[in-house]
Amino acid sequence: MEGGKRYYIRIYAIGAGDHSPSLFSDAVDITAPVKVPTKLTAIAKNANLLTIGWNTVANASGYRIQYATDAAFTQNVGVKTVKGGTKSTTNIANLMPETPYFIRISADGNGNSPYSDAITSITPPGLAVPTNLTARSKNATTLTVRWNAVANASGYRIQYATNSGLTENAGKLDLADGATTTADLTGLTPGARYYIRVRAHGAGNYPRSKYARSIQAVPAVEIAAPPNNVRPPLH
Repeated sequence: MEGGKRYYIRIYAIGAGDHSPSLFSDAVDITAPVKVPTKLTAIAKNANLLTIGWNTVANASGYRIQYATDAAFTQNVGVKTVKGGTKSTTNIANLMPETPYFIRISADGNGNSPYSDAITSITPPGLAVPTNLTARSKNATTLTVRWNAVANASGYRIQYATNSGLTENAGKLDLADGATTTADLTGLTPGARYYIRVRAHGAGNYPRSKYARSIQAVPAVEIAAPPNNVRPPLH
């Protein structure tokens, strides 16, 4: 039978010896289920995005892709529905970085197919933590911060404060360029010790990185200029 098509079935008995065949029974109708999709693939595009592909199925009206982090499909389960029987690819987004996923697919139609055998795919790690973080005094109220650029970053956040928990006199600076590797923190208190850390923000579906370990820096204290026209005391 062709999957997805409706069939009418009836039966009669063939007589043995001199017995004549019986009449046909009343007809029943059934719809043959569409076939299970084949050649299921899953390619990791980034830290939380998989691209799924499969062979299309005749008479399918769409597809259901089920995914989970365990082979029994009980943990972190999700379903991606695809409308259209001629579709053969889709993306599954918002996944966890560096995690194995189990994926299977079924075809929808007048009679839905069973799920295919599951395949596995592992999402790659997320963005790397920025490295080589440094901070130097530029003047009494400014620190210049530098770090190494992170691949696939769309920008960075610098967080700073006057205590190691980064809660006192706290501030932040957001940068919207992944190629940026330096920035000035301005409006600081002269002579105060600052704790500074940076993280990378992701492009597309890349999640942000963890913060780099904080460093410490102190803006230079302003030194008053000596007064002009100082004359020695008269004796």
